[in-house]
Amino acid sequence: MLQTWYIESDIVGGVAAVLTGTPWVLREPNTGVFYHGRSKGWLRKAIARLAAKTIVANSPGGTRYWSSHPDARMISNAVPVDDIDAVASASLGAPPVIVYAGRPEGIKNVDVLIAATSQMDDVQVIICGGGPRCADLQRLAGDRVRFTGFARDVWSIIKGADLFASLSDFEGSPNTVPEAFAARTPAVLSDIDAHRALADEQSAFFAPLRDVAATAAVIRRALADRSEAALRAGNARRRVESMTVEMMADAYERVYREAIPLRRHDEHEQH
Repeated sequence: MLQTWYIESDIVGGVAAVLTGTPWVLREPNTGVFYHGRSKGWLRKAIARLAAKTIVANSPGGTRYWSSHPDARMISNAVPVDDIDAVASASLGAPPVIVYAGRPEGIKNVDVLIAATSQMDDVQVIICGGGPRCADLQRLAGDRVRFTGFARDVWSIIKGADLFASLSDFEGSPNTVPEAFAARTPAVLSDIDAHRALADEQSAFFAPLRDVAATAAVIRRALADRSEAALRAGNARRRVESMTVEMMADAYERVYREAIPLRRHDEHEQH
């Protein structure tokens, strides 16, 4: 059996599966928006329609992208709740702290976060993650936003923050959002399907996509009503407690067990 995990390996692995008759499981970490205009995405999907036994998406958007496939299913990402619990909160200073964690690519709208907080004198913003846009974002932010680059202690920083922000245009299933939920850090999220699949109005604060003024208002509200923020963070924590490594491993084992016997049956029929 073969499982592939990323677009280039999906293409190469899919061709190998076609040529060898090997049962193939493809993992889908994104949604259809990610592949718009990408020739590799078209080629990958064509090969998978021909040969993939099972598509395993980690989000509802991913399963919708493969709705025409006869066996497309969802297995949620695991959240290492116990490991996050074991990490001490970072001491981040007196002003309210808002943290973003991830690669600050254009679709992540870190510039929206910077603009939304630009008039908040008593707020500190921490951007965890590196990438080619960091230099431009630093020039936009000036000295009032701290860029950590790659942060090995990112869970500690998230736990020590007053708010976590994810303002993406789109996601598959983001890792850092449920990690912030596990850390009991209140979250401000862009109002997109991927975030709505993880949270509701009782477990996070939602801001209209790419709306700087509205995002600023949501951040102010979350910081002003700490009891409401804590209540939503507690609800968010409960939503991710069942997303264990064991749950994910068991679900993948079922996929593999369903794929492998089919090959043995086919080989028996050929003899």
